[in-house]
Amino acid sequence: MSYPAGCFLLPAPFLMLGITDIRIIYLIFTLPALAYVVWLAPPKLRLPFVGALAVSLAVWNSVASGETGTLCFPFMLLGWVLAKRRPWASAIFMGIAIAVKQLAWFLLPFYLILILRRAGLKRALSVTSVVLGIFLAANVWFIAGDPKLWLTSLVGPMMDNLFPLGIGVVTLVTSGIVDIQSPLIFTLMEGIVFVVGLVWYFRYCQRYPHTGPILAMLPLFFAWRSLWSYFFYIDIIVLAAVITDEYWNYSPEVSYALHG
Repeated sequence: MSYPAGCFLLPAPFLMLGITDIRIIYLIFTLPALAYVVWLAPPKLRLPFVGALAVSLAVWNSVASGETGTLCFPFMLLGWVLAKRRPWASAIFMGIAIAVKQLAWFLLPFYLILILRRAGLKRALSVTSVVLGIFLAANVWFIAGDPKLWLTSLVGPMMDNLFPLGIGVVTLVTSGIVDIQSPLIFTLMEGIVFVVGLVWYFRYCQRYPHTGPILAMLPLFFAWRSLWSYFFYIDIIVLAAVITDEYWNYSPEVSYALHG
């Protein structure tokens, strides 16, 4: 299995209870996360946000098809949205996200930069320990059982000789416009875009905090495998973060609770 252990550990209790349709299990995780973010939104923005969620057909099609990213999405969403005011809850959710699917690994460095720039090195190190602790708690049994098998299965999607596929730059290859047989050039582009994104975000994080998820997924647009399922969650995460920041920044109730 080419995913971290959380991908099958989280659904396992539901399967034991007799819920055998994985799509229902994914929905059980997704709906409460979305409902909580709607509740966090300022009242005047809740209805437009619900409308945006309702018309996000890619998300609902993902749930309907049982796409594995659907399980990772609610934890990435809560991990990013709560980073500003609920750092420990945020760290738990981000830890679960990286324990579910490698897609969250791309978001993690930007998430840690956000914590570092907002709360300082000490908080960033504490959050990092929580995130990695949760990842290890889910995977340590399998690492101990067969470290080589565990590692090769997790890096398989990135290291195996797979055929080109996706909606990014690789369409130049899949459509026959250019004839490239090796993923090397795409891997180089992906790495360069990722590093440039990290450097830019470290510098401008305070001014543009919610560009993080966009920059995290941008390298995958240049990858040899740039599947559509890598991208369509990010608009919801960014929109939710922007809307809830309006709540934290301008709500009198929150301001009173935080500052007295």
